[in-house]
Amino acid sequence: GTPSTIFNYAFSPDGTRMVGLNNTNVVGWDLITGQFAINNTHRSAIRLFYSVDKTELYVVERDGTVAIYSAETSVSDSSFMGHERFNSIVAYDPINGWLALGGIDGVVQVWDTLTRTALSVFTAHQGEVTQLVFSPDGTRLVSSGIDGTNYLWNWQSREIIHVLNNENVPTIRIAYHPSGETIAIATNEVITMWDVASGEFIHGLPTGVGGSDSLLLFSPNGKFLVNGGNIPDMMVWDAESDNHFVAYLPEMGQGRIAATFSPDSEILLTS
Repeated sequence: GTPSTIFNYAFSPDGTRMVGLNNTNVVGWDLITGQFAINNTHRSAIRLFYSVDKTELYVVERDGTVAIYSAETSVSDSSFMGHERFNSIVAYDPINGWLALGGIDGVVQVWDTLTRTALSVFTAHQGEVTQLVFSPDGTRLVSSGIDGTNYLWNWQSREIIHVLNNENVPTIRIAYHPSGETIAIATNEVITMWDVASGEFIHGLPTGVGGSDSLLLFSPNGKFLVNGGNIPDMMVWDAESDNHFVAYLPEMGQGRIAATFSPDSEILLTS
């Protein structure tokens, strides 16, 4: 059809399928055969996710509706209202199929996508929610507000575990260490590292202005932390030895950039 940018994508749990969103359609491919497998229109989708059993696609619309598509036929046969004051802040736990949606009213709603059940609804912030990230096991949720506050939640009981006080400096990005033991929180010029067990600040990593605008990620084995954005080069840190600086990745900055590790953490792909 008409060429259009794929602006969001997701892999099936077994890695055999990939689906994506362009401006008008939900599209997908069989990665074993390379064949075009899914093509159907959407209304105003911004994110999509595979169900844990690979049978469904959850397409999050701009108005907070979550449309359910068949992963085989790409037909949408049902939907539910995920958040009536949704502001495009989304987190998804692919292990349990939990979907967290943030709102302009500071409210977070967490859903079990398989049963279409609201598991938890709570006011996380006085103002707009700006970031949401699940812990690796899905039992914890980090939220940030427009006022610069960061909270670690037991979202099932709606209780704050720790306040990660970054002196009310707005948070740009959050990354949870694969071990679940530390959290990286990026502000405009610094990445702050936090201990999950105690909630205490560990140390800061200077990035320069806008140094994490585009990305902040740990390698799957937890050894490295990478950030990039409005700085000339991506930065790589040792995430196990006091987070000391490892290397610059030259000319990977100052624009729309991205990066991802291979599953074994041996290769870093940048664009």
